[in-house]
Amino acid sequence: MQVFQNLAILLTLTALISYFNHRFLGLQPIIGALVASLVLGLSLLGLDFLGCQTDRKVLAMIDQIDLGNLLLNGLLGFLLFAGARDANLSELAGRKWQIAVFTIVGTVGTAFIVAGIVWRIAFWVGHPVDFIPCLLFGALISPTDTIAVLTILRRAGAPKDLRADIAGESLFNDGIGVVMFVAVLELYVNGSQAAVSAAWILKLFLAHCMGGIALGLALGYIGCLILRRSDSLLVQAKVTLAIACGGYVLAQAIGTSGVLAVIVAAVMVGNEHRKLVQAGKSHEYLGSFWELIDQIGNAILFVIVGLEVVLVTRSIGLETVECVLVGLTAIPAVLIGRFISIGLPTHLLRFRCRFAPHSVKISTWAGLRGGLPLALAMSLPYLTKRQEHARDIILTMTYFVVIFSILIQGLTLKHLIAKMQAGQPKPDGPAGPAAP
Repeated sequence: MQVFQNLAILLTLTALISYFNHRFLGLQPIIGALVASLVLGLSLLGLDFLGCQTDRKVLAMIDQIDLGNLLLNGLLGFLLFAGARDANLSELAGRKWQIAVFTIVGTVGTAFIVAGIVWRIAFWVGHPVDFIPCLLFGALISPTDTIAVLTILRRAGAPKDLRADIAGESLFNDGIGVVMFVAVLELYVNGSQAAVSAAWILKLFLAHCMGGIALGLALGYIGCLILRRSDSLLVQAKVTLAIACGGYVLAQAIGTSGVLAVIVAAVMVGNEHRKLVQAGKSHEYLGSFWELIDQIGNAILFVIVGLEVVLVTRSIGLETVECVLVGLTAIPAVLIGRFISIGLPTHLLRFRCRFAPHSVKISTWAGLRGGLPLALAMSLPYLTKRQEHARDIILTMTYFVVIFSILIQGLTLKHLIAKMQAGQPKPDGPAGPAAP
């Protein structure tokens, strides 16, 4: 009953915040939900600081929300399917090599660069942290968030090639990031006792990433067959819902990537559905059905992320000044890490591949982080006092980066793209120079 009550409160709050944003703020839905819920969370903290009692039940309800469990074992499958089904398979296939390089080099490179910067800065400001926790932060923050990127990129008006590169990278870099996260977490928890080797990491990669892709191909193939043989909207809606939630749970049960399984299946089913709609053999309302799920799910997610400022503030053991200092240093570290890890492969590939003008700058700013990194940060254990301090720092840095990326980068991305692309000729031919 308590779970239902919390869900009812959360849905009601999401509806009110969405209406307030639509009526008064006029921001993009997920950004508006985040802004309004963030203000609400800070207001509740202010009332609690002043000694007011009326907000205690609300604060207790927020404390009970397990963001990691809710996102990783609840909303994520639906949100990934809703976002990935809009990806254009032909655009992704045409940029497959660029996407593969950006996914691997961008994720791993960002993780190590961010870890090195944070490690040095922490030492300089007098709050030294071991390199392994810094690398753990780099691993969980390096993948761009699929949900946030696809939702905002759709409205940003990016060039087709650039949109395919960023969307494709965000779709598949979660697998690389999770493998890194699991490997570094093993070192973080068990230290010198951890059985981490190149062979172990390769086995983890094959089981997690390749297994997830294989399962996604199988689920996508089954989904496409059913769509071709049934034009019933109810049947199609139930089948796609089963793939989104059942496929995700199945992947977790067999020890592979539910993220990649759902994404691959969603891309296949979404492209097949569009072909059937164009041929008059399927209902176009299935797209509206998943757009509704996408809007509701994202609104709930970012309302929770905004309210989680209460949990972060009340759970970490850092002083206010220390908290702000640590959080602010993480933002430029992540931006610098992404700029280098995207810029280097872009310049190496520029003689063989076509890139949009200023693609590195735009890709850097479009590297949004959402609820997934925050959920991973909250899942970190703290078995010792030193690990508890490291967890507080990682959680603080993650929250600052997520809020900055959604509010600042998300709000200004469309304007940045318009400014960078203004007056730029479109490159011709199969290859063109890369513009940093």
